[in-house]
Amino acid sequence: MEEYFYVQLVLDLQERIAQEVPEIQYIDQQLGQLENVSGTQTPVIYPALFIDFPEAVYDVDFPEASYSEMSANGQLGTIPISFQLVANDDHLTWHQAPVEERKKGLDYLRIEQKLYQALQGWSMDYFSPLSRTQAKSTSKKHIGFKVRELMFTTQYEDFSASPEETRGNIYRYSFNPITPT
Repeated sequence: MEEYFYVQLVLDLQERIAQEVPEIQYIDQQLGQLENVSGTQTPVIYPALFIDFPEAVYDVDFPEASYSEMSANGQLGTIPISFQLVANDDHLTWHQAPVEERKKGLDYLRIEQKLYQALQGWSMDYFSPLSRTQAKSTSKKHIGFKVRELMFTTQYEDFSASPEETRGNIYRYSFNPITPT
């Protein structure tokens, strides 16, 4: 396992989404792919998903990560994760277009629901279950694309700044139900 939380989280999210939502053709970090198209950038295949850890400084609509103190110089991090689902605007969706055409144009909403189902409540041993906190459309900002943005939060314990001599004394407890004998 990777020793850096965010690196491991991105890798695990990519794997989970690729397995559970195969309709998504491209999964990457949010690096401004819709705004800055350059010849050196990997071509994006749609539908695509961009993952980000937003900061309020750059996006006032989303919270930023917060940390609280724990023992042994550890911290509990509450981390927002943004998922930007992007689809081409190739199919008509207005009410007089043929129904099959409208369904194709609205398919990104089905993909969004599958993404939610794949992530809601999902966790691994190093972070708490993901919980959706927000969903919004940002298509107006990106002409030619249908864009939905989902926000999830999770928590993790960071003991990476703990002194070596105390790391061995940190215990994790879990609670198991008591079964009557």
